Amino acid sequence: MQHGKRPLSVRERLRLTKRRMAQVATAELATHSAYLRLSQLDDSEAPAGLAALSRTAQEEDMDHYRLMRAGLIRLRGVPVHPSHRFELEPWIQHRSLDELLRFVHSAEAALIRWYREICALTIELDYQIFDLAFRNLQENAHHQAGIANLLETPRSAQSHHPVRGSH
Repeated sequence: MQHGKRPLSVRERLRLTKRRMAQVATAELATHSAYLRLSQLDDSEAPAGLAALSRTAQEEDMDHYRLMRAGLIRLRGVPVHPSHRFELEPWIQHRSLDELLRFVHSAEAALIRWYREICALTIELDYQIFDLAFRNLQENAHHQAGIANLLETPRSAQSHHPVRGSH
């Protein structure tokens, strides 16, 4: 991978990889929280397919976070603490269904870009991180495609109001 005109040194590639992995870990916590909220919707508020997608993505995103955190520790980077997810939760709790879906869709797009960058930085440098990033990239692409389908599906006007939990 080149940054500007000259190829990056191994040290620069590792530094950029660790920075991107920390961003990814934080974003995975945010999407985990958003999917958790989406999975708690009343069936009457949720479009068909949202509950299953949300449960799967919520579990996978927490797994992505844990694996990225472990990778950061292995690379001697600064791990992201799971308490970071609580910073977004008040915002997430007061969003409409459409706002949450748009947030998750754009977060998944950013994660896909960042995982591609990690893959480019780690190919032929660290196969464990490359494989992990590539697998997570594929899962996030699947999440984004599912959310894109839900965003294209017409919903009633109630989806524009803050969502209520199923408790």
